[in-house]
Amino acid sequence: MSGMNTGVFTSFCLSFCLIYMGIYAEMREHFNKEDYHRYKMEQAQYERDQTQFALESSLAQLFEMRQEVAALVPELNVKRRRGAEGYPLRRLASVSSGQEMGSLANLLGGQHFQRSKKLFRQGNYRSAIPSFKQFISDFPYSVHMVEAHYLLSESYFQDGQLGRFVSQVEEMIRQFPEDEVTGFAMIRLGQVFETQDRFQEAVGLYKTVLQSFQQPEVGKRAREALASVRL
Repeated sequence: MSGMNTGVFTSFCLSFCLIYMGIYAEMREHFNKEDYHRYKMEQAQYERDQTQFALESSLAQLFEMRQEVAALVPELNVKRRRGAEGYPLRRLASVSSGQEMGSLANLLGGQHFQRSKKLFRQGNYRSAIPSFKQFISDFPYSVHMVEAHYLLSESYFQDGQLGRFVSQVEEMIRQFPEDEVTGFAMIRLGQVFETQDRFQEAVGLYKTVLQSFQQPEVGKRAREALASVRL
């Protein structure tokens, strides 16, 4: 009787193990499929981003080339610009007004900037940094230039690259000495000084911001930062 019970118990255990292994195999296959689909979606998004980036870079180069050529058009013989044969030259001359290609540059620059800003908002600072740097290089006259410099400095700060953060704030002071975002960047620099126990330098920086920037919000932030310093 005892042997029969043992046999039944053994059969039950084997059956249970087989069922468990089957369930485990199905669950593993299910999650492996999810991981695979997630990987494929991320890969597809990456490829789309790379294609878009390559397109924008190519168009930016085209924009720069056409502007350079257009600048030479007024020096060409006026007689060569008459009639059907002169249409290409007249076409290039029209570019020198900046309206057509300026609109294209604004469109491309705006798209690139928004993509960089999205990376920043997602906390993907490692990807945002080269994206902002590329934007600054390709679209130096964009209306988003000051904000791009500021977000680049913040990306360095959030990523822990304090040396590059300091250099970027110094670059903003050189290029945009009166813009309020430069004031915000300087306040952030003062906070970095505080973490390094450079309190006197932080105080001096906050006072400089108060003296140099008239924007109310910048002044408010600087006064708050100054009041919080413990010497």
